[in-house]
Amino acid sequence: MKTKKDVEIDITEAITKVEIAHIGGGYQRIRAHIVGDMVVIRIKCLLTPFEKELIKNAEGVSLLKKCRICLAERLREVLEKLLDDLLNVKVISFCRDINVTAGDMFIVLGLDENIEQKFQKAKDERI
Repeated sequence: MKTKKDVEIDITEAITKVEIAHIGGGYQRIRAHIVGDMVVIRIKCLLTPFEKELIKNAEGVSLLKKCRICLAERLREVLEKLLDDLLNVKVISFCRDINVTAGDMFIVLGLDENIEQKFQKAKDERI
């Protein structure tokens, strides 16, 4: 079984691949953390010059949020498959929030079981 850190790295790599395929680059930093029965992801977005210009008015902010939400929905599909393949867990809820002016996107995945306990149990068995 992979370690908790390995799975967190796999999650960040999967997000990076989707982002490169759909946007062509732009994430400055991605962090994923497994916490109990959740995966919490913070994506620090690097806005393109076009996006920086776009968010100078409310309509542009709204448009950029819609675009990033569409990307987040694509990430949901990828992450659901990844977590099912790696850990045999199902995503039962998906929440996201985007602050385009700060360049942050947060995603919280609610899982059908506490996977952090699985990692702790596996760690205890290795000791």
